[in-house]
Amino acid sequence: MFRVAAAALIVVFALTPANADEMRQLTVTGEGTASAAPDVATITIGVETVAPTAAEAMANNNTETQAVLDTIGETGIEARDIQTSDISVQPRYTDRASADGGSEVSGYAVVNQVNVKVRDLDGLGALLDKVVGSGANRIFGISFGFADDTDVTDEARRAAVEDAKRKGQLFAEATGVTLGDIAVVTEGGFGGGPRPFAANRMASSVPVATGEQSVSATVMITWTIAD
Repeated sequence: MFRVAAAALIVVFALTPANADEMRQLTVTGEGTASAAPDVATITIGVETVAPTAAEAMANNNTETQAVLDTIGETGIEARDIQTSDISVQPRYTDRASADGGSEVSGYAVVNQVNVKVRDLDGLGALLDKVVGSGANRIFGISFGFADDTDVTDEARRAAVEDAKRKGQLFAEATGVTLGDIAVVTEGGFGGGPRPFAANRMASSVPVATGEQSVSATVMITWTIAD
């Protein structure tokens, strides 16, 4: 089920003056937005370990991260949907100054960051519980989307065309001209984002609200002027 809305942009309106070999034209821009419940989520989790040496911090992190990855795999998520996105090693400093006046290093922190694509949103809350329980001590964020956004994008395109046609007719009537044939249709960019309209609480101690995901499309249509 899609929710479709037409939104007004700054209208590009032009009556091209007639040259000897040119026809007059009217150009407008329309925007359409379609929304639907997302069916895919991407969570970014991490494991941070701290130890006196970088080597020890890395070794500990490798062990703990592997435990988290094993837990994710046990939930049925495929290997293609699990990807390491960043590994960092950073020194930790004390408040005391060293003998040369600089900051004194007290240890090292290693962070292994992993992106996980979740295709079963009903299990998202339970997955977050499990990864935290297995050692993930960083959750960097979550985003929602579509496994295939073709249908919702096409709905946004249709809404954008209708919006442009409405504006074209309005400006033609306001300026006292008659629209002829459509000469050019140009598709613009796309956008998307969450549209919080419904909360879906998962059967888990971690409630997750999926809401709606919206996709917008822009189209520019040029008509010839019949008279």
